[in-house]
Amino acid sequence: LRPRALSVTRIERLLRDPYAIYARYVLGLEPVKPVSSAPDPARRGIIFHGAIGDFLSQFPKDLPQDVAAAIEREGSRHFGQIADYPGLVSFWWPRFRRIARWLGEQEPAWREGVERVLAECNGAIELQISGQPFTLSCRADRIDLRADGSARIVDYKTGAVPTSKQVDSGLSPQLTLQAAILSRGGFRDVNPRQAHELAYVHLTGGDPAGEVKKMDLPVMDTANRHLAALEKLLTAYADAAQPYYPRA
Repeated sequence: LRPRALSVTRIERLLRDPYAIYARYVLGLEPVKPVSSAPDPARRGIIFHGAIGDFLSQFPKDLPQDVAAAIEREGSRHFGQIADYPGLVSFWWPRFRRIARWLGEQEPAWREGVERVLAECNGAIELQISGQPFTLSCRADRIDLRADGSARIVDYKTGAVPTSKQVDSGLSPQLTLQAAILSRGGFRDVNPRQAHELAYVHLTGGDPAGEVKKMDLPVMDTANRHLAALEKLLTAYADAAQPYYPRA
């Protein structure tokens, strides 16, 4: 009954709260959904991610003349999901517009030396754990494929952003494991390539509307170290005598 496939975000949960993985994937438990509730910050993140992802998918190579306006158009379409909550729209929409303008200023510099941008792309590799296949999967917000054959992996965050120290220690391995998947050809229509840069883009809609936080670490050395440690961890959990503790 132990899971034979997990996403990189679930791996982080396995590290921090193993029992949550046990409850979801072994016991099959799901939280009871409230009868009625207003969209929460998680929904805001989904809307913002969806709009930015659609913009990047629409313009993977050449940018439009007015980047901010193009992002706003996608945002307006996604905000239709919460049209029944005008109070939230009136609060979130101005923040999104500030984010769109900020991204419009940043994006031309980000495209320098980039051949193509992949947005909201799925990747996966198969590991051998105790003689059994285990699928490690991910959904990357953004991968910039550079002309020099390298790559930059970017994650957009509307919530808290991990520090370089947390990423390096392995507590927040989302981007490093995505780099490991990319280096092993885990993304469709993309040849294996090394990621030389990992970055989080923190989107608040305040002043400033966003902030780029690049991870200060040797990307591929860290990615390979994390993948090796993950294989060791998964091997431990493949043993039925290994419990899923409420806290690691």
